[in-house]
Amino acid sequence: MLRPALVATALLAGQAMACPQRPEPAQAVVLTTLNPPTTDRFTRSPKGMTQHQIVTTDGGTVETHYLYPHPLLVGERQSGGRILRLRYNGNPLEWLDQLPGRQGWQAAVTLYEGGEKRATGKNMLRFLGLDTVQVGDCRYAVWRIEEVMTLEGMEPITLEKAYNPDLGLVLQVVQKSPEGAVMAITRFDRIEVVPAE
Repeated sequence: MLRPALVATALLAGQAMACPQRPEPAQAVVLTTLNPPTTDRFTRSPKGMTQHQIVTTDGGTVETHYLYPHPLLVGERQSGGRILRLRYNGNPLEWLDQLPGRQGWQAAVTLYEGGEKRATGKNMLRFLGLDTVQVGDCRYAVWRIEEVMTLEGMEPITLEKAYNPDLGLVLQVVQKSPEGAVMAITRFDRIEVVPAE
């Protein structure tokens, strides 16, 4: 007869095995949100990480493609024929993998729409501390990272990101007002690994 403690240990081990940890290069990670129905598929490419997002609404589906030079930095967004690009010039991207041991990361940033320059400014990231985030049945240790982007003629964009370095993914995003009030939270209800196409 199995002891209750052994049964519990076996169940937890099985759950841990079902939770993606370090995806292989030939795998994609799919994050799903139930409301609104949203699927985000993340894959690696020679240019960085790509994200294919599909949001389903009463009016149909909206597809958006993102490219990240580093999982913590958006480099490009394509949706509805509109292409926005952000170019960074500052601290090495490798420093982002060392944020817990650094004061922060900063860079000058330029926003382009199509091929036309729209605005310039700066982007700053700093490490806030360690935390955990729940995604479905899986719990992940994360870095809490604050990102503040200021572009001329626009309100500052402040995001608090929950980043898991093993997955190389941001698992939660809190958007804040310039005064620090929470405006929106992006969180996920399911995570899985699938073959990359």
